[in-house]
Amino acid sequence: MKNNTELTCNKISKKYTGRRLFKDISLKLVNGNSISVTGENGSGKTTFLKVISGLIQPSSGDVQLLRNNNPVNITNFNDYIGFTGPAVNPYPILNAMENIKFSMKNFSEEKSLNLLEKFNLIEHKNKPVKLFSSGMVQRLRIIIAMINSPDILILDEPGTNLDSKGKDILYSILHDFKNNGILVIATNDIEEKKICSENLELA
Repeated sequence: MKNNTELTCNKISKKYTGRRLFKDISLKLVNGNSISVTGENGSGKTTFLKVISGLIQPSSGDVQLLRNNNPVNITNFNDYIGFTGPAVNPYPILNAMENIKFSMKNFSEEKSLNLLEKFNLIEHKNKPVKLFSSGMVQRLRIIIAMINSPDILILDEPGTNLDSKGKDILYSILHDFKNNGILVIATNDIEEKKICSENLELA
């Protein structure tokens, strides 16, 4: 049975050393919603994603996550949210399967191999990540974000370092995910923006 998930931001703001990144953002996302977060470099896109993921606290306002009408404590957001970005890195001395196994709550070889196949990494499953190209690392990042079947997928510039084939694979998977889950993408890429039905522009 599909879980009913609701992510709500109530007038969230964030400041660093007195500098305001964004102010009083309110939005509500439910299953089937997808939103792109755009803005110039330094506008706070990555910080906004971290706030709604529960990784950092807003300076004011609050973020609420409901699952089947039950509130989720912010310390448990990562049970239902898959997050990745350029600063999230797999362990270089481990291979792809080992990184997935380390990140997966209940390891399933079948599911792991299925995602590696989808992202065209199956032939490299036993290769140390330190030998991966930047595009291969990016694909593995996204696999790890998706491996626990999150209700919400939050991606920071997901197309970074991907070639045209890699982007085609990614976009197809994200189109499928957004039909039932909640998808949030920080991007200034026009094609990635088109995946989402809504857009939030940060000044």
